[in-house]
Amino acid sequence: MKKIFMMLGLILCARLVLGTTPVPRKTICPESTISWFDTTDKFVVACFGDGRIGCWKISDGKLISSGKIKDYSYTNTQLALSKGTNSMLAVLDGSDIWDEDDHYHSMTVYELPEFKVSRTFRIKNMIGAYILGITLDENVVMNSFQTSVISAYNLTTGKEAWRIEIDDHAPWGTVVSSDGAIIVRCEMQVITARSPKGVILWEKQNPKGVTLEIPPMSGSGNHARNLFVFWRDTIESATEKQAFVAISPKDGQTSWERPGEYTELLQVSIDGKKQAFQLGGKVNISSLPRKTIVHVPAIAEEVDARFTTSGKRVLFLPALKTVKRNSEANTYTVGRTSDTMRVIDSSTGKEIYSFPLSLNTRETSNKSLKATDKPAP
Repeated sequence: MKKIFMMLGLILCARLVLGTTPVPRKTICPESTISWFDTTDKFVVACFGDGRIGCWKISDGKLISSGKIKDYSYTNTQLALSKGTNSMLAVLDGSDIWDEDDHYHSMTVYELPEFKVSRTFRIKNMIGAYILGITLDENVVMNSFQTSVISAYNLTTGKEAWRIEIDDHAPWGTVVSSDGAIIVRCEMQVITARSPKGVILWEKQNPKGVTLEIPPMSGSGNHARNLFVFWRDTIESATEKQAFVAISPKDGQTSWERPGEYTELLQVSIDGKKQAFQLGGKVNISSLPRKTIVHVPAIAEEVDARFTTSGKRVLFLPALKTVKRNSEANTYTVGRTSDTMRVIDSSTGKEIYSFPLSLNTRETSNKSLKATDKPAP
């Protein structure tokens, strides 16, 4: 044991002397790669690696407008799309800004589909702020990596709607209901629901050896929903099985449950009644309450998914994943196999049409909009 500690000491000294401190990891999204996308019932909005952004009509795939996000950073800038009455895009600068004694993040709100700046305001006293979701009453709800604060700002007025502090700094995850009335913290063995005033509404204790985690869902967790979906990790339990569990924000009761691995769930509709799963390359859409399952034959590769506000359609884009790694610089470059968006009827699994998310023209060719049920090439 003594020899091991001596070896570790020598390695540490060598790093200090030779300057071989590990280089921080950096993820690069090329300027032509779609870094983020989302949809309402009317529009598809997508952002590229250089901050260029476009808005397409979901009815025919035509480009309506385009613009560019100032000082966009793939690793720091966060985007969230409002799915309420008004279509708005919230852009949060994830960098912490210090102005004398004041600490804040900057948020810009764009009106869609014109990409007109509606207002810019400050998110104060939230170190490491990140977006949880936008509620249907158009409040953007945020959490913090370093503090126990959860706050909501109204996108129309820019004013803080409410703020609560919770006596924990490292929860497994936080989610908010679509109406903004219930905030749930998933902390190891306990799930706690609170009102925007901080009042505890209910608590739910997990069985021994079971923890609940928020699944990645195609990298898009910033949506408020009518049902909270968690992944049940049972690695330390002999009786429970790994599964996705949807619970009601009102009382914490289980609404539906489905066995599956952590990464299999692609997306869940706002009302929680439809879910898109991908297993072994195959994509299925489950619907409640009839529990019907339809296969999506047009999808034959890993994809990211987004449901429209109503859940009647689900959009698929080739998955964003690491395509290149530089070990010396510790950089990872992400990319997609194409920019073709496929619009699928969530009830039948059939493709309605597909179109490229391109900013080169405002007109999408008729050929690209041809409906097909054939698998993607």
